[in-house]
Amino acid sequence: MKSKNIFKILLDAAMTVLFCVLTFLPQTGIVFHEVGGMLLFAMFVAHLLLNARVIKALLEKSGAAEAPLRIKLLLALDGLLAVCIVVLLMTSVLISQVIFSITLPFGAELASTAHHLSAYIGIGVMGVHLLMHAKYLVNAVKAMLAPRASVAVRRCFVEFALGCAIFAFAYLYVSPLLKQRTFATTAQSTPQIVIENSSEPASSAAQIVKDESDAQSADSGEIAAQSETVQATVTLEDYMSGLTCTGCGKRCLLTKPRCGRGEQQAQQAKAAYYEQYPSQTALDNI
Repeated sequence: MKSKNIFKILLDAAMTVLFCVLTFLPQTGIVFHEVGGMLLFAMFVAHLLLNARVIKALLEKSGAAEAPLRIKLLLALDGLLAVCIVVLLMTSVLISQVIFSITLPFGAELASTAHHLSAYIGIGVMGVHLLMHAKYLVNAVKAMLAPRASVAVRRCFVEFALGCAIFAFAYLYVSPLLKQRTFATTAQSTPQIVIENSSEPASSAAQIVKDESDAQSADSGEIAAQSETVQATVTLEDYMSGLTCTGCGKRCLLTKPRCGRGEQQAQQAKAAYYEQYPSQTALDNI
């Protein structure tokens, strides 16, 4: 068995597994999802380059008047899969939270929907594609796992395993950097609402306290000053209304989280609010 064919089978197997793993975003995390997505696109490009002659031959045969239905179906599946991969790449860039960190003024939900839809269609197309090559794949795997497998087979396995190990080490190195960048970007995007109190009300309150000798009037002036301070402080609802979840591309409001990751970020935002406005902690607990 040729080394090129072995490598193509291993590449297709890895691409299929990675495609399926990337659908579990809450379990894998956004960093692995985006890095793995870029790797999946690179693997698909390599798949096209390695199968360029086969695709060219299929295109030539499909142009014949009596072209078999199987060839037309294979080309249709390959074309649909290519469209899905391209849509996945484009929408990934638009809703990226880690690698590109693009903030869309509008259309984020539409891009996220297109991203998910193309992913599910792509997995379905890939499954049908594998079923149509099932007989060839089974025979190829038997040949590769046979006791008398050639040196080329073993070398391909070693080289492929080495490539996977290189990616794993690279991901372990890059992942903390991307997570730190994501945290910094999120912190910068968090609205910092600062309300500058005019010095005139404070001066008026001080003047009232100074002029009034009655203890009851002084207490009333202090209560009024506290009331003005509370009214000038930003409420928790106002603070949370401008924040969105960064767990995926849906960008749900943290006031209405829809998943466990969103609820966790909502709790973090509340903690940041009470740290910035400690006087509101007691008021909100009343």
